[in-house]
Amino acid sequence: MRCFAVADTNQKRQESLSNNCGIYTKIERKPMRKLALNDEILLKIEKPARYIGNEVNSVMKDPEKVDIRFAMCFPDVYEIGMSHLGIQILYDMFNQREDVWCERVYSPWVDLDQIMRERKIPLFALESQDPVKQFDFLGITIQYEMCYTNILQVLELSQIPLFASERGETDPIVIGGGPCVYNPEPLADFFDLFYIGEGETVYGELLDAYKENRRHGGSRKDYLEKAAEIEGIYVPSFYDVTYREDGTIASFLPNNPHAKEKIRKQLVMDINAWDSRAAAVQTHRFRHTSPLHLRLPPPFLPAVLKSFPTSALLPQ
Repeated sequence: MRCFAVADTNQKRQESLSNNCGIYTKIERKPMRKLALNDEILLKIEKPARYIGNEVNSVMKDPEKVDIRFAMCFPDVYEIGMSHLGIQILYDMFNQREDVWCERVYSPWVDLDQIMRERKIPLFALESQDPVKQFDFLGITIQYEMCYTNILQVLELSQIPLFASERGETDPIVIGGGPCVYNPEPLADFFDLFYIGEGETVYGELLDAYKENRRHGGSRKDYLEKAAEIEGIYVPSFYDVTYREDGTIASFLPNNPHAKEKIRKQLVMDINAWDSRAAAVQTHRFRHTSPLHLRLPPPFLPAVLKSFPTSALLPQ
């Protein structure tokens, strides 16, 4: 019989016995966390393990010792989002920085969605269980058009204003990335900026610019102007876009001196020079996952390390 890794909420047990596997396993317990959902809710909803985190290899940091808190969101249910290799790579890459704590966020299923709206429970990150609205960034990967409505659900449940123009200084910077941002206009009103291209290239510059702007007491707009100067970053509010009657774009002109006339897609051009640790993904721990999907040549494949949480719902 197969053994499963599950997120165990019973912190008092120090040892577990896999009954049908015949193996005694010593379990190292992490510090007790207060869950965003109480026991009453967890017992009422389908697959509560989706929402409690605490998986093997999840990254825990002290929020008082980091400069930037980044919520990485896949706007679909946990099982789908956990299988996405792009977020796995970025999760590891961000958390290698001591000044950044990157956590995961997924779209709740309809049963929990209803409860969160009725009880006004804000959407939260899995690792810390803290509300997303308390983070510095909310990064949303946009993999397919069918998740567009889920993006609005995530923003609404996070209690973040839907429209970028309505957000204030205390709201997170909402970033869109992934293949769908090559046509960002359908979602432009809802995002503060779009990252066009592969995340391994200029995310470091984007995060460093945020730290520098905050250190100098800069405003939200000041940061967006700094971000707009970085290659591959599109800030929709800095452009005037007009449309033809058929819905196609007639003109696309910057209205801010910091905005570029053309946004260049970012690509990793020399993968041999790229730090292989940024792709430290435990591909062997996930079903239906092939090393061929990694953006690395074969010599780097042995560098796959323990870096991303093992799913609480998938066989080991």
